[in-house]
Amino acid sequence: MIPRLRRVRALILHRTSIREKDRIVDVFSLEEGRLRLLAAGVRRFPSRRAGHLEPLMESEIVVSASPRGDSIRDSRVLRAFPRVREHLDRLRVAYYVLRLLREGTPERLPDARLYDALLALLRALDRPEAKVTLLFALSADLQLLRHLGVLPDTGTCAHCRQRLRAGEFGFDSRASGFFCRECAPSLEPAPQLTNTVKLLRVLTRNPVPPPRLRVPAEAVSTLAALVRRLLRPVHAQVG
Repeated sequence: MIPRLRRVRALILHRTSIREKDRIVDVFSLEEGRLRLLAAGVRRFPSRRAGHLEPLMESEIVVSASPRGDSIRDSRVLRAFPRVREHLDRLRVAYYVLRLLREGTPERLPDARLYDALLALLRALDRPEAKVTLLFALSADLQLLRHLGVLPDTGTCAHCRQRLRAGEFGFDSRASGFFCRECAPSLEPAPQLTNTVKLLRVLTRNPVPPPRLRVPAEAVSTLAALVRRLLRPVHAQVG
C-alpha cells in the first residue's frame, strides 16, 4: 500500500498549466521513477512552490496520495544548475536529457543508477570549465538504453557467446547485437567498430565523458549512428 504522504528526490522534467491555478508536473524521481504530479494552486500569485517546480531543477518533493492521483504537498530546491541556464550549448544538452527521461522511460519504474548517472551529467554541465561535446548526449542515450534493457553486449557474440575479436565482428541493427564472423558471415566486419565499442564501454561505465578522452571522429559518428538505430522509437519523439 502506498503511504498517503511520501518524500521523493526528483529531477523536474516538464510542466503543463491546467485550469486557472494548477499545473501538472512531470518528474523523474530517485525512489519511484517517472511520475506525473498535480501541483494545485501553484500558479496563484504569490506561490512559494512555483520556483521549486521549474524544469531543470532537482527538488525534494512531498507527495500526497489520493484516489484521484498524486499531488504535491510541499517542495524545496536541491540544485538549480545556474551555469547550465547561462549557456545555450549546455542548455540544449540538458533539455535533451530531460526529454529522454520524460519520453523514453516508463512510469513508476525506479532506477537509481540512471538517476545518479544523469544527475552527474547535469552537474558536469554546470561546472565552470565544462566543454560540451556530442559525447554528453551520447552518454545520456547509452544510460537510457541500459535502463530499457536494450544495450547490446559488447564483449561476446550475440549468437554463440564467444568473445569478439578486434576487427572481426559486425553489428546487426535488426537483431540489435554484435556478431562474430562465423555466426554472421553476411555481416562485413568493420575495423572502426573496435574503437566504437571501446568508446561505448567508456561512456557506459562513466556517464560523464572524461575531460581528456580522445577518440577518432569516425568512432564518435559510428556510435551516434548505432545509438540512433537502437533508440529509433524514442528519437522519433525526442528528435
